[in-house]
Amino acid sequence: MSRYAIDVVILPPEPVMDLAVTWNKRLSHLEDQSILLNITDTLPHVSLLMGCLTTARLQEATAMLNKIARNRPSISLDITGLQFTDSSHPVAALDIALSDALAEFQYVIIDAFRPLITQDVQAADLFDPPPNSASAVEWINRFIPEQCYERFWPHITLGHGRPVEKQESLSFMATRIAICHLGNHCTCRKILAEAPLEA
Repeated sequence: MSRYAIDVVILPPEPVMDLAVTWNKRLSHLEDQSILLNITDTLPHVSLLMGCLTTARLQEATAMLNKIARNRPSISLDITGLQFTDSSHPVAALDIALSDALAEFQYVIIDAFRPLITQDVQAADLFDPPPNSASAVEWINRFIPEQCYERFWPHITLGHGRPVEKQESLSFMATRIAICHLGNHCTCRKILAEAPLEA
């Protein structure tokens, strides 16, 4: 593959990963689920920047990821509860408060990676073979500017559905950032590069 549809992400700690997978299984009991999460190859994550990265620039992007992570402190993130997209087939997510530290971090990621990526992802650039959802390609290519800066909605996607149960608020430390190869429905299917934030 010469091109990757990628997401620069925060990978939450294992307890939050497990929480997201548990919610995904609960949603799967409510209706047919096209988003199936696990902790190996469809990873729960917080998206910071999506785009298209060529294989030739992967090494440069990996070096940039490590440069950003070096000496940068971990970030405290607050899950405020569940949030849902406004559609007839809503997507549920763990809603994360947009703190100043998180907003600033996304600015850093965008400034660093924007020269390395393009917004021209095609279905063939996704990890998963066709058929893929057309909305996944559109979401990736429109991430800048529709999911950045003042429009940034930090969240962890859980799957389709609207449960009656509530999610209590909780906090966690973001200590891992990664570049992930995106699959169908913008799932993180494979880690291409990873770097730890300072504990």
